[in-house]
Amino acid sequence: MLLARLLVTGSHVARIVGVFPLPADNHVITPRVLMLELAGREHQVTEVTPFLESKIIPNYTQIEVKIDFASATREIGKRKRAENCKLIGN
Repeated sequence: MLLARLLVTGSHVARIVGVFPLPADNHVITPRVLMLELAGREHQVTEVTPFLESKIIPNYTQIEVKIDFASATREIGKRKRAENCKLIGN
């Protein structure tokens, strides 16, 4: 009887947090699709991102992270140059 009741009414809802503070919106598209699907399946989803969704979606909360894209790009460039110098030096 309990098993039948779980099959009919039982579903588990999770609280899910996705943190995607990436400086390029194309890196956020794929995880966002997943997060939106989870919200559509009644999970409580929170996403931390610099790119906010334009419409309000049930079960889906966004927290905006401000990123200075110019600084992030410069920092990535510095790291890449440092890695390349290490590779050349070895």
